[in-house]
Amino acid sequence: MDKSKQTNASEGEDGVDLIRNLPDHVLQLILSGIPSTEEVIRTSILSRRWRHLWTSIPSIDIDYTRGLDPDKELESNGFKEFVYWVLLNKTLDLDSFRLCCADYYDMSTIRRWIHAAVVRKVKLLDLMFSPIDEPEDLEIPHCMVTCSSLEVLRLCLLGYRRLCLPKIPGFPALRVLELNDVVLSDIYRRKGDLVKYFLESCPLLEDLSLLNCCTPSGSLVIASPKLKNLRIEKQEMIPDPEVDDMLDCLGLEISCPNLELLNAIGQKKMSLYLYLISRLWR
Repeated sequence: MDKSKQTNASEGEDGVDLIRNLPDHVLQLILSGIPSTEEVIRTSILSRRWRHLWTSIPSIDIDYTRGLDPDKELESNGFKEFVYWVLLNKTLDLDSFRLCCADYYDMSTIRRWIHAAVVRKVKLLDLMFSPIDEPEDLEIPHCMVTCSSLEVLRLCLLGYRRLCLPKIPGFPALRVLELNDVVLSDIYRRKGDLVKYFLESCPLLEDLSLLNCCTPSGSLVIASPKLKNLRIEKQEMIPDPEVDDMLDCLGLEISCPNLELLNAIGQKKMSLYLYLISRLWR
């Protein structure tokens, strides 16, 4: 094709730059459709107008799963600085903060990132990490538990960890909870049932997903008057040191009068008991 007849993709038939004439709120919608924050930031080089436009996007999505070796300190520090820089440059409250990183990063760094997101009144937290500097139990930051804006929490702990939560009422606005690779009850230390804690502490919780989680006791009780959606997939078990044999079946008891959707995929041997689920349709 003759170059003189070629038209820039952003221009109309009359040669007018369509993108340049779009208002800022439309450009922000376009940027919001780009899943990667790194790619969104790259648009800042397009022109002076685009330089700070990315800071008005109310979401952060950073995926760093290259699996750095522990001795690559320079690259690690560069990534830390990048995440801090993104969080500090956001001018609006955050609708969502998604962070996926390898297990190279210490928990103190991750806690600071979470705190920065909470300060921005984040509504959705989607975190995937496996800190190498923490003991078997992983302490959840106090600021996350008390965050009044957090409505959705997705937490994946690569390598199965127990969560330690403060003994205070928490997650006042949480509606959706997804736990992945988490030990659900700390029977070894007698600290209680993690699922029960969330169900009793979160007054607005309606959607619960337990994915690839462990139940040391081999049984799981889910009782909630408000829960509407429940998803349990590939439930694993770990042995109880106080019994001789590993439990080879999962006992699942569900008592949720407002439950509408149940998806349970687990062990070959599963005992399922349903109570007060008259609204269940699927």
